[in-house]
Amino acid sequence: MNKPFSLNSSRICFADKFLFTLFFIVVSSVFFPWHVFIKFFLCLVILARLLNKIKLDNTAFWLIVFSVSYSFIGLLNGSFTLLFFSYIIAPVSFYLLGKYVVQKFSYEIIIWFIILTVLFLEIYVCLGALLEMRSDSLISITRTINFPYIQEIKATLLGTVVSLGLCGLPVFIRCLITSNKVKAWAFLGLFVLSLLVILHLSNRTGLVVIVVCLAFSFMYNPSKQNKIISIIVSIFAISLLYEVGIEYDYLFEDFLNSYEKRNSISALDTGGDRTVRWIDAFNYLFFYPFGWEVNYGRIHNYWLDVARVSGIIPFFALVIATFESFIVFYDLYKIKNDFLIFIMLELYICFFMSCMVEPILEGISTYTYLFCMLWGMQREYLNYKLY
Repeated sequence: MNKPFSLNSSRICFADKFLFTLFFIVVSSVFFPWHVFIKFFLCLVILARLLNKIKLDNTAFWLIVFSVSYSFIGLLNGSFTLLFFSYIIAPVSFYLLGKYVVQKFSYEIIIWFIILTVLFLEIYVCLGALLEMRSDSLISITRTINFPYIQEIKATLLGTVVSLGLCGLPVFIRCLITSNKVKAWAFLGLFVLSLLVILHLSNRTGLVVIVVCLAFSFMYNPSKQNKIISIIVSIFAISLLYEVGIEYDYLFEDFLNSYEKRNSISALDTGGDRTVRWIDAFNYLFFYPFGWEVNYGRIHNYWLDVARVSGIIPFFALVIATFESFIVFYDLYKIKNDFLIFIMLELYICFFMSCMVEPILEGISTYTYLFCMLWGMQREYLNYKLY
């Protein structure tokens, strides 16, 4: 394969400028009504640009099996309109785009590409939350954010959009260890924006994501010295938050009350009734091989919601593709002292945890396609490191 990170790898031709401009427009417009049309156009551009440049591998094959079977069976079940064509080509298109990013760009630009992707994805939600917090209340009682020109969006999807920025805290800590100050403040900014949104919406999943990302960062740090520094910085950050909470105790009390109210409404031990839905879904899976309908709607799990809509074929195809991505995740985990790998692994955790507990594909499909893009980036970067 052509080795990435050459001196000329960062030169961008007009076709690539158009491609990535379109990409950032798509990423930043996930809640707008016209988003699905421009996303479909982006996928066509990606395929036209990259299909002859990037070799399809096993993961790409299973993504095609998943998307084709999911789309056509869903159409027959009445779940989709004619826009189902975007579901057919989007997963593999974004996967190829991820591989191309690693082939095309330098090491530093790949990191900034990731930062910009996360920023563009969450910026509209963050601005809406900040405006509400400034003019109305720090806590959203309705757990929604009022956006101009678009319909009301549930907190589940809003929390999902900002989830990727939550890995910014452990990445910030690692940036300090590696003396990478500019990127450190960029990731810290993403984390602060995301944290404000999940607190504003009383989002419980986001808090769990933060804890898991921090725990993983301690596991990945190869040297004992780096682990000690990470723990010290983490303790300092937690202590700082605690001091802020003491100083502004009325704000801290509002946040605690909002989460306490949420726990009283939906049980915490069953994940807001999610585990019950997952058990039901596994029971239905083999009795209804082409999908089923339930009174409570979505399963709140990416893979099981696929099975609910289109049955067992796309479910197993997606599980296989996900398993292959996890193998790549593990192989990358064994490679230490690589900042880009650390970022991609932390992002993988954010994606995976959100997909485990939220209705992603039907709620905000672009999020799952970005997950596919990350799979492509990880696969291509692993090939580069190995060969």
